[in-house]
Amino acid sequence: MPFALAHRTSVSPTITRRDAIKVAIAAPFAVKPASASLVDERQAQRCFERISDSLVSLSFNDDALVKRSGFVWYVDANDCWIATSSSGASKGTLKSLSTIAFANGGSAVMDSTCEYVSDANAGVAFVRVPIGLLKMRDAGKPRAAAIGTSGDVVVGRACFACACGPDGEPSLASGIVSGLNRKIPVVGGLMMKGLIQTDATVSESSSGGALCDGEGRVIGLCVVPGSQGREPNGVNFAVPIDTVRFVAERL
Repeated sequence: MPFALAHRTSVSPTITRRDAIKVAIAAPFAVKPASASLVDERQAQRCFERISDSLVSLSFNDDALVKRSGFVWYVDANDCWIATSSSGASKGTLKSLSTIAFANGGSAVMDSTCEYVSDANAGVAFVRVPIGLLKMRDAGKPRAAAIGTSGDVVVGRACFACACGPDGEPSLASGIVSGLNRKIPVVGGLMMKGLIQTDATVSESSSGGALCDGEGRVIGLCVVPGSQGREPNGVNFAVPIDTVRFVAERL
């Protein structure tokens, strides 16, 4: 006679109405598994490492408390060219620009051998500083930023606004590209068109800084609307780097 299979009966615990209420109350406080951050930390770190030494802070004689940002565009044996925003530096002329401080420790005091050129319609300006004026830490040399392209920028792409804060230290704000071909008013009643829109924070002091991709390549030049004292509100702007390149070649 074959062995009979043992039959095992499982008993489910009884869930009372009181137990159900307890579960419902405790549910919002339950610890959930950590989800992926909206910001890719590795991208942010890689971007900052690549761009930070190329950032600069600009100070102006007419307002010692107000600073603007910029980044090293090009360096050769004779000159260092710095890209910045002509709208952010509304009073920015060579006459009012007093000093440039490099995020990696160098500095330069402006004099008559420097040159300031700008395109107010594009919101872009360049400052040429003779190498002889630069006082770099450890006798180093300014490092030009890695210039990318804005031709393949699409809405939803991660981006990072990299600039110098009010204290001159480099900073990074993360966000995404939230719009393309935007236009904003700037000082002097002009309108800047074809801008990249982003929710990465751009303040008065970071105007002129670099909008970068996850590899630290510059895809835009940060600008602010013409209203002075504007607080960042989640809608910020940058001149596409292809426009900046066009202005550089024309100037």
